Amino acid sequence: LGHWAWRCWRQKNPAPADPSRVCVIASAVSSKFLASLADREGFRFEETLTGFKWMGSRTAELRAEGFDVIFSFEEAIGFCIGDMVKDKDGIVAAAVFTQMAKQLLKEGLTCLQQLK
Repeated sequence: LGHWAWRCWRQKNPAPADPSRVCVIASAVSSKFLASLADREGFRFEETLTGFKWMGSRTAELRAEGFDVIFSFEEAIGFCIGDMVKDKDGIVAAAVFTQMAKQLLKEGLTCLQQLK
């Protein structure tokens, strides 16, 4: 979902839009995949202590500094996408997953194929 959030941001903000004010957040125990993606694509990755209270607080600080925090997650299957709900929200995550799966199907891919 983090990669999808980035892909959607980039589609709405095509190059030469500067991604340096875009940020994703993960807890210290979470996968470092988004850190690698951030390095490659030029957006910011932040790591916090485990728990959405830490990620939520850091999100608020970054947004106050002018960053667009597009995704936060922790390994225990908590996702926060966008800024509609400022905590982990399975309903929004499920809706975004459905949008992603629909778009991938249009492109002739399954979610598993996209992961590979």
